[in-house]
Amino acid sequence: MKQLFTLIFLALAMVSTRPAFAQNQNRPTAQKADVVSTPNERQLEKLGLKDARLKEIRTGIWAVSQGNKKKGFVLNSAEFSKEVVGYHGNTPLLVYIDGSKKVASLLSLRNRETPSYYNRAETLLKNWKGKSVKEAKKARVDAVSGATYSSDAIIQNVKATLEAYNKYCK
Repeated sequence: MKQLFTLIFLALAMVSTRPAFAQNQNRPTAQKADVVSTPNERQLEKLGLKDARLKEIRTGIWAVSQGNKKKGFVLNSAEFSKEVVGYHGNTPLLVYIDGSKKVASLLSLRNRETPSYYNRAETLLKNWKGKSVKEAKKARVDAVSGATYSSDAIIQNVKATLEAYNKYCK
């Protein structure tokens, strides 16, 4: 009887202490990002860039102009954060950095996250809007409780995109 109790105890202990990675076996690993395409008119309008012209300066980075005025840059995070995944895969963003080097707007692109969770995590985008690139890079943004994977992916995407801006848009 004592041996049976010991076996049951050990079996329960093994089940309750399984490694964390075993609990997330269905989470995807980073996948090859979709082809980074030029932002369309609807996306530009959502970024506040109606009637803007784009000129690709590097894959995932476009110089923005309206009329004869340079307005800044639009960056697609998919090019710079290929290994970043939320709960169900990649979570790309468009980031518009205006001519005064401020994060003017951010836009989530199509992803496979559960909408109810992603919408909660997406509220994080306001934490960077209006900040200079330097301030935005230093911003401490915490994940939204209950949408941690999506939140972490958004945070990592923004950081990678700001790094790319500093590297390629000077």
